[in-house]
Amino acid sequence: MDAVRDDERVWRDVYHSRQKKHLDRPVEERRFNSETKTVFGTRKAPIKEISTSLYDRVDLEFATSAGDHRTKQVNGATKIYGWFLMPVYEAATNNRLVESSPQPDNCYHANIVLPDGEWETWEDGEVHLRHFLAIGTWQDRAGPLASS
Repeated sequence: MDAVRDDERVWRDVYHSRQKKHLDRPVEERRFNSETKTVFGTRKAPIKEISTSLYDRVDLEFATSAGDHRTKQVNGATKIYGWFLMPVYEAATNNRLVESSPQPDNCYHANIVLPDGEWETWEDGEVHLRHFLAIGTWQDRAGPLASS
């Protein structure tokens, strides 16, 4: 897999209507909302790596079918609503790293890795997650999505 470029975007699947409603709001209304933990990971522990996929390398059919397949693994999910997109050049600021990390079921998988020592508590990590909410955009399942 090629290295992740700064001009690419990464995405997070969105499986709950509450998250969709939150992310579909203007940035000023979502920046400091409590949804950060549900959009970016579990509430049980801080996270060092945020699981994403490389948005600009896939088409709508792949993203939708992969998301629908993962729905079974997400508590309370019935379908994928869409994707939360972030530009790599923004996700990789403040000593964060975006690296390709292909998985058996997703060759487009990538991780955003938080700097050492900045993910040990939720308060540490949430600074980064709130930044992502400020830079990201919502993409509904209905498209458009980049063609591969």
